[in-house]
Amino acid sequence: MTNKRIFMLGNGASLLHEPNLWRLKDEATFGCNYLLHWEGFPFLPTYYGNGDLMRDLLSTHTYEGKSMKRFAVARDRTLVDKYPEWEFVQMSPDIGENRIMYGGFVMDDRPLHTGQTGPLTLAQVAWRLGYREFYFLGIEHEGGYCYPVKDGMVNHKQIHPRIMHRIRENFRRAKADVEAAGGKMVDCTRGGLMNDILGFEPLEGVLRVLAA
Repeated sequence: MTNKRIFMLGNGASLLHEPNLWRLKDEATFGCNYLLHWEGFPFLPTYYGNGDLMRDLLSTHTYEGKSMKRFAVARDRTLVDKYPEWEFVQMSPDIGENRIMYGGFVMDDRPLHTGQTGPLTLAQVAWRLGYREFYFLGIEHEGGYCYPVKDGMVNHKQIHPRIMHRIRENFRRAKADVEAAGGKMVDCTRGGLMNDILGFEPLEGVLRVLAA
């Protein structure tokens, strides 16, 4: 199978300063969570995901009239079924470490493990869609977001060090699993906390190589 590539987009403020972001308009892209609350986002993602089951996103009007495939990853299907525009994806019903990525990057039809960060959780959905090369953007996990933060929204500063450790280990395990299966994971986030785990390649360099 040819390695199809996809760009997994987080919500980090680094997207505001990525001069080549607009060049992804003709690439396969997967946005998530509150990304489209950034009114200046330069294109419509190919896919959109609610990777952390933020319930307000299911009913928001932000996505009305936007023709993109939408996925909601959740443990309880009844939370999603009332919103037919979202496709339900089963998350592992296990609790604790049995349901996080320590258990492996799911590549079949089993319930997904949570990456504890939307782009990584949704990368498993992208694998099911046939993508094998994953390029991450906007996953710095610090320094704010690409959209105005409203009252009640979780701030990056509130991520507990234990959770951040798990996120990093989730990425480490996912990269090992994907590469063992012949795929690829790369971080294109400038100054991202996953640069050392995924390896950093600037977006302009990735696009230049892919176009060659």
